[in-house]
Amino acid sequence: MKKTGLLWVFLIAFLFCAKSQTGCNPPAQISGWKNFLMPNDVLFLTGPAGSMGYQWIVDGVVSGANPSFSFQPTQKGSYQIQLIVNNGNCQDTSAIWTLTVGGCGEYDENQKMYWEMEDSLMLDFHTAPVSCYVAGKLTGQSWVGGSGSFIESSVTMSDDAGNLLFYTNGTTIWNKNHQVMPNGRGILGHYSTRQGSLAFPDPADPEVYYLFTLDALENQNLNGLRYSKIDMRLAGGLGDVVPFQKNILVTVTNMENMDAVYHANGKDVWLLAGVRTIMQPGNQFNIKSFLITDQGVQGPLNTTPVPTEPYLIKFSHDGRWMTAGLTLNEFDNQNGQFQFFADMTPLQNLLTLGMEFSSNNQLLYLSDIFGRIVQLDLSVPVPSHVLNSATVINTGGLVGNFFGYRMELGPDGRIYIVNSSSSFLAYISFPNVPGIGCNFTLQGVMYPNNFYFRSQNLPTYITGRYTNDRLKIKVSKSTPCLGEEIRVWPHCTIGTYGFSYSILGDTTHVQHGDTLYFSPQQAGPIDIIGILENACGKYYDTLTIDVKPLPTVELGPARGLCRDSMILDMGHLQGSHLLWFDGSIEPKVVIRQTGSYWLQLTDSIWGCINSDTIEIRDKPLLYMPDLGPDTALCAGGSLWLSAQKGEGSIRWNDGSTAERLLLSAAGLYWVEVEDSCGRVFRDSVEISMLPPVKLGITDSLFFCKGESTRIDASTAGYAGYQWADGPQGAMRNFQAAGRFILEAKDALGCIGRDTVEVLHYPDTPPLALQAQDSLCTGESLQVDATTEGIAFYLWADGPEGAERLFEEEGIFQLHTMDENGCEKQGEIRILQYDAIQLSLPGELIYCREKASPLDARSDSFRSYSWMDGWDEGIRWVDSAGVYSLEVTDIHGCTSSASTQARMSNCSPLVFMPSAFSPNSDGINDFFGPSFRPEIIRYELTIYNRWGERVYQSENPFPGWDGTFKGQSCPEGVYVYTLSYFTDVNTVSHLQGTMTLIR
Repeated sequence: MKKTGLLWVFLIAFLFCAKSQTGCNPPAQISGWKNFLMPNDVLFLTGPAGSMGYQWIVDGVVSGANPSFSFQPTQKGSYQIQLIVNNGNCQDTSAIWTLTVGGCGEYDENQKMYWEMEDSLMLDFHTAPVSCYVAGKLTGQSWVGGSGSFIESSVTMSDDAGNLLFYTNGTTIWNKNHQVMPNGRGILGHYSTRQGSLAFPDPADPEVYYLFTLDALENQNLNGLRYSKIDMRLAGGLGDVVPFQKNILVTVTNMENMDAVYHANGKDVWLLAGVRTIMQPGNQFNIKSFLITDQGVQGPLNTTPVPTEPYLIKFSHDGRWMTAGLTLNEFDNQNGQFQFFADMTPLQNLLTLGMEFSSNNQLLYLSDIFGRIVQLDLSVPVPSHVLNSATVINTGGLVGNFFGYRMELGPDGRIYIVNSSSSFLAYISFPNVPGIGCNFTLQGVMYPNNFYFRSQNLPTYITGRYTNDRLKIKVSKSTPCLGEEIRVWPHCTIGTYGFSYSILGDTTHVQHGDTLYFSPQQAGPIDIIGILENACGKYYDTLTIDVKPLPTVELGPARGLCRDSMILDMGHLQGSHLLWFDGSIEPKVVIRQTGSYWLQLTDSIWGCINSDTIEIRDKPLLYMPDLGPDTALCAGGSLWLSAQKGEGSIRWNDGSTAERLLLSAAGLYWVEVEDSCGRVFRDSVEISMLPPVKLGITDSLFFCKGESTRIDASTAGYAGYQWADGPQGAMRNFQAAGRFILEAKDALGCIGRDTVEVLHYPDTPPLALQAQDSLCTGESLQVDATTEGIAFYLWADGPEGAERLFEEEGIFQLHTMDENGCEKQGEIRILQYDAIQLSLPGELIYCREKASPLDARSDSFRSYSWMDGWDEGIRWVDSAGVYSLEVTDIHGCTSSASTQARMSNCSPLVFMPSAFSPNSDGINDFFGPSFRPEIIRYELTIYNRWGERVYQSENPFPGWDGTFKGQSCPEGVYVYTLSYFTDVNTVSHLQGTMTLIR
């Protein structure tokens, strides 16, 4: 039921009734209608309730007789659907609806048109149904440690037109002629890696392909995740691995899974790979994400833990969903991160080896090693709904001898499944249909010659450009010349759907139907944006052309033919092809008569063409130069001399050839003008220079800072005084230093200039007078304000001179004048303070065994002086006597004090050590107390940690030796009790712990 041509949506309604009946119901209406579908999508329709009969008609064929009707087109095109309902005495014939299937709303899967599988089996999707034949070199390999041979990983890549480019098993790369690429051996992947190979175009260059490979567990994953680049322009267009871009290590990994999906921008690619991290208990599996852009491979940008082993990583075709083993996740293709959505572990008890999404991304299929296939509904993104929707499509086990492994969506819309125990490739015919209506077919594609397939392999492909790659526009020439007309058209048939183009900054294009005719008017890159609007939405594609400039050709202005012939010489034009009006291609051409003559120039690189025309007249246009009369210039003045060269050439006395000459010095100046016939005409002018004039103002002017000064620059014979910084007039006040220029005109109109330097007198150093000082009560303070350069000092309250004695507090101002008469003022504030008194204790008692502190420190004191010269605020007293101290406070005032010290006995009566080491080394071998002589009797008891008494004695010497019943006690903490008497009636008790160390 394949349809071709333009896809139209139209509505025709009519009413049909028997002649004898009246009052028919309105035309039948249906619900669930959609104007546009993708192939294998299902349209669910429902007719009006209460009718006695229904007929659903598709392209003239009755296809249903129930109130509800479902239609699943498998081919692109347009379909007519009609409904007839029977209401007893009247039939209502519905409108005829037109359904559009496919078109520019589909994603391009031409890269998947060939699948090279094990033992040289080739699936060819250029036919319907798919063809399977023997072609290629992909064969099984010996399985390390096993008896079979199979391939788990491969990639087969085709171009945008569906032509085979190359295929690989992860270790070798073959070209489209099934020959190994010259540099295609030694790829460090592995044929037995579960998801070991993946290829896609380089975002920076569509002719270059990334090939990512993973090593296998059989090889202990030694080679990790790597990539190589394949340039299809090498090896005469058959492709080869780019030198120095082979087996580039991305990351070390110890798992066999990876998948890739396009970034939200439709250009860059996210690649995710699994990593086992055994050193992290409870979190043994991570997934790393890498971003591939036109700048290369970046990352890992994200590392995300997953709860179970991700046997497979699989993306939905729109990039929204991602499976990692039996976890379903929501993926953000903008930042490369994913979030856990649902755990699918309860759905299967066996290892899942196959996963694939339907083309509409609404259904997910899982297969295990015994061929059981389960379908999940993702249309309602709620975890409970998804898990409860699980439908067994195939029971597996030994039914049909089916062992299902890898699953992959084909470009024909089917999901193909490897049956490793059969001569057939299984498939799901209608993956977009929920339930068993998806039509699982066990014996789908028969292998040639009853081949018995043993492999687990189907080629793997990148997804995620479902929405970003719906529209492609093409151009007739990607490097047009400036002004050259080019054509731009869409990759697919648009029909009557809205289609337009946008070219920023240019309005010279014309659109006829789907084709744009465009003549670029500027050189350089230009973006052309195609915009498609159809039932699926609005889609864009941008195509960049590089407009090449036209070669430069200039024959010059019109010339006169003054002899029998003349020569046009274009020998200076290099790197281009010349074509003259007479067919000549030489640099020179001879002109023998008047007329218009053209030259065409073709760029030797881009082939861009440009031309120019020159007019040859009967005779030359003569021109006599005239520089005017001799003249004089004011000093520093300048003058432009002008001459027209006409059709010939021009030359000044300094050799320049411009039509104007700027002169600023006296002398004789001449110009020669040569016409096109070679005749030379000359004119000259004498320029004299008036002597410079200068105004009679002083060269420099001094004044004190903070004051002002005045000047009168009036000079006889001058008028119109103008200062360069703005003010006018000869009289001027200056309040700041600087260089000032004055101009005035004399009687001849020449400008006289003069300059005055306005300067400050040299400044004297700051007054040697501090802002504040202090004196103590009863004392006086001498201040000396003598400063270099100051000649006169006067205090505001009367005294003269720089030196002064102060005996009271107050604020005192000082006026000074330097040698140039410049004044300066200063001020000092005198503060008077009472001394801060020092206090020491009347008596200090110190211990015989150690010194006692005598602390006189205070924030109010800045220096200390003891009777013996000690200069700290605290000192230790260890002998009896008188201790005296003098202090100076923060204001510089002094005070003193003294105290009497006497000795006292302060040592403890009993001392018990905290540990001992009975190792017979003569050091600390016994444990016991130390006494002062006041102790007359004691008793020591020691217990171990179980409360057992290990020692008791009334003799302090030698003490406990660390034994009990003749055996050495172990290391550890022991408890002791001590009772001691200072006289017959006074007893004291002491209890504690000590540590025995061996």
